[in-house]
Amino acid sequence: MEKLDLNSARSAVGHNVNLHLKDGSVIINVLITDVERKNHGKKVTLYYTSPTKRIRKVHLREIEWAERLDPHMFMGLITYKKRRIRRKLIEIS
Repeated sequence: MEKLDLNSARSAVGHNVNLHLKDGSVIINVLITDVERKNHGKKVTLYYTSPTKRIRKVHLREIEWAERLDPHMFMGLITYKKRRIRRKLIEIS
């Protein structure tokens, strides 16, 4: 586990990740949308979208590391959830 730098943050753009912050908290299942650098790298801001589709930002210096998530795992969970909801709807009616 290495510190998240500008290059590794740019490589994670467009991927779902868990962001592990330096204070010990974890921001789970977010989509990194953009990395913006100001003043020649002194202030780097990472923009991410939460599952509720809200765009938020965090400074790169606050992030310890990012854990990349497997997209196939989420697709399986989504289809399982949809099937479960459909079965409940059928049972009710």
